[in-house]
Amino acid sequence: MIRIARLLALLSLSILLCACQANVRTLIDFSRNGSGEISITATVDEELANLAAKNSADPLAVALERANSLGDGWKATSERFDSSQLKSVTLTAPFNSADELTQRIKQIEEGLNTNGFRLVGTYTIAEGEKNFTVDALVPFEVSDEAARAYGFTDAATLIQTHGTALTNEVVIRSSTDLETATVPTVPVDENNPDGQQEVVVTVSPGQQAQAQVTFAKGGRNWFIIIGGLILALLLFAWGALIVSRARSLASKRTQSPRRPMRQR
Repeated sequence: MIRIARLLALLSLSILLCACQANVRTLIDFSRNGSGEISITATVDEELANLAAKNSADPLAVALERANSLGDGWKATSERFDSSQLKSVTLTAPFNSADELTQRIKQIEEGLNTNGFRLVGTYTIAEGEKNFTVDALVPFEVSDEAARAYGFTDAATLIQTHGTALTNEVVIRSSTDLETATVPTVPVDENNPDGQQEVVVTVSPGQQAQAQVTFAKGGRNWFIIIGGLILALLLFAWGALIVSRARSLASKRTQSPRRPMRQR
């Protein structure tokens, strides 16, 4: 697993030198059958990207280089500013079940919860007959040892002076209905406030937050299935009617008596 902690360490060091912003975002996206996709994205603003380039220490470039050789279902994508500097790097992997999602989260833990940082907490998924519940603890812990590595006396001093520059965000969504949540929900599409909802938890260094969200189980969408069957039957009936009329016309033409030819 890519050592994302080194990426965060370089980001943090650069942030301490300027009024830059950086964000780490984890997205867990469930589909109707309980499978889905997990992704983690590190994003910097242009000021931080330019500063990193001047110091020949672009952390996103290092992350992208290592991610390109990452196996086990993970893939890497990136986005750049007009100046060609990297704006973000995203690692994405699918999962087919709750157990496989747990394994993916453990792989992220190996890269994030090191070097005095803890950004990945605990996730539990409980399945019921008609729904499933995700319970997530989202932390952003910085140890005193990590703070001293950047010249601060302790973590409290680092958090007080630069705590708002780096955020850890977790987003949980599903293609099925969101039934309950212990935190406020937001629309996936801001232009459709009554549409699909998701849970977004954001913490800064020194903080942690607990979130629990319950989604309905999808199963099969019988409205779509029944609608498709009705459409297929209508098309079949329409086609059969056309064939029947064509045969009827052909039969009448062959059975109609021919007029006798007049003799001169």
